[in-house]
Amino acid sequence: MGNLPARIAVLAAGILAALIGMGAFCIFLSVALYAALCLWMSPPLAALTAAGIFLLISLVVMAIAGGIAGAMKKQNRKAVRPSANILGAEIGRMLGEDAQSYIAKKPWTAVMLAVAGGFVIGLSPRLREALLRVLRG
Repeated sequence: MGNLPARIAVLAAGILAALIGMGAFCIFLSVALYAALCLWMSPPLAALTAAGIFLLISLVVMAIAGGIAGAMKKQNRKAVRPSANILGAEIGRMLGEDAQSYIAKKPWTAVMLAVAGGFVIGLSPRLREALLRVLRG
C-alpha cells in the first residue's frame, strides 16, 4: 500500500504514452487515407471525404459506447446499491455532525439560511424538481 503513489504515477505515464501513440496512429492513418483518396478524386474533395469518414467512425464509436454504458447502468444498478448506501450514510453522518455544530454555534444564522433555502426552493420549480430527484435517488 505504501507504493500506491508510485504505481499511480507509472500507470499515468503509461496511459499518456499510449495516448501519444494513438494520436500518432490517427495522424498517419488520416494522411494515408487522404493519399489513397487523392488517387481517385481531387485533393480538396479527398480531404473532405477523409474528414467525413473519420466523423462517421467517431459517431459509430460514440453510439456503441452509449449502448454499452446504458446496458452497464441497468445491470449494475442493484449491485452498486449496498455500497452506495453505506457511502451515503457515512457522508450524511459527517455532514450532520458539521451542521449540528454550526447550528449550536450560530442558531440565528442557521434559521435565516433555512428560511432563505426554503424561499429559493419554493420559488424555483426546476430547483425543487432537481432536489426531489436527488433525494429520491
